Amino acid sequence: MWSKVIRRIVVIVIVFSPLGAAVLPRYLPAEQQNNLQRDNLIEQYFHLGLQHWEILAFLLLQHGIRLGIRQLKRILSRRGLTRRNNTSDVQDILHAIETELKGSGGIIGYRAMHQRLVNHHNLVIDKETRFFRREAVDAFAGEKSFIYGRSVSNQRIEAWWGQLRRGGMDWWITFFKDLRDNGLFCDDNIFHVESIRFCFMFIIQEELNKAAKLWNLHRIRPSTNPESPPRRPDMLYFLPEISNTQDYKTVVTVDDVELVEETCGLQNVQLPCSPEFISLAEIIMRENGLMMPSNANDAKALYIELLDTIKEVEDNL
Repeated sequence: MWSKVIRRIVVIVIVFSPLGAAVLPRYLPAEQQNNLQRDNLIEQYFHLGLQHWEILAFLLLQHGIRLGIRQLKRILSRRGLTRRNNTSDVQDILHAIETELKGSGGIIGYRAMHQRLVNHHNLVIDKETRFFRREAVDAFAGEKSFIYGRSVSNQRIEAWWGQLRRGGMDWWITFFKDLRDNGLFCDDNIFHVESIRFCFMFIIQEELNKAAKLWNLHRIRPSTNPESPPRRPDMLYFLPEISNTQDYKTVVTVDDVELVEETCGLQNVQLPCSPEFISLAEIIMRENGLMMPSNANDAKALYIELLDTIKEVEDNL
């Protein structure tokens, strides 16, 4: 049951993302519109954990910058960018770990924690997919771009949900279950629903951003499965040339994007709450000197404070 609840929360967060229509912030320089200098590009790719040859591939195929391995190493050395004998300050590491342990990081293993420390501090797609791919000519275009089927036909997405749960969502499932079991949340109470959205949506969105970024930057090991080539997902997506394949992205027009945004109500959506509740919550926060939360415990405290204040107002009516 609660896995379905968290899936609904995830879908709501993605659809009503504070980032607009985007699910992820653009962390790759290849996606960003700013004109960074060569050395700054190298530094950004380095901090994403890319190897030397991966950095060179992005520079050449995405930015048109041709470098040799020796020149790249000289630039990295000049900027003090090395992964050997260059560990961060212990206090900074401890602070980051403590921050992660306050949330879903409390249930992940040391490898996943290491990935979070290095790289940071799925979805309802049916008619929308068909719409965007209606002009394509491949075997999976138009109506074939999405099919309904039994769960056994969706083993890949089911496996991904398993990865997502192990990566931290199980912590959130337990967290929200405890809220309900302790009488702090009732999904029949409109104020409870609005408050939980207001307090937790940005934090859950950040959790999803972490999960997606870690997944897109992890290395897929070589296997005998021809449909699962090795390398990082970001490398396979942005640099299909290195895997001797073609770019399968479908180009859509700006008009199509604007039509979908208008139809789905994605313009300037900050929170999936009613404007009236957002105004009420902001008044309560301003009068009580409260701030938007940055972790689950702070969000819970704000959630309880909002409900207590609203109940007090109701009792005085």
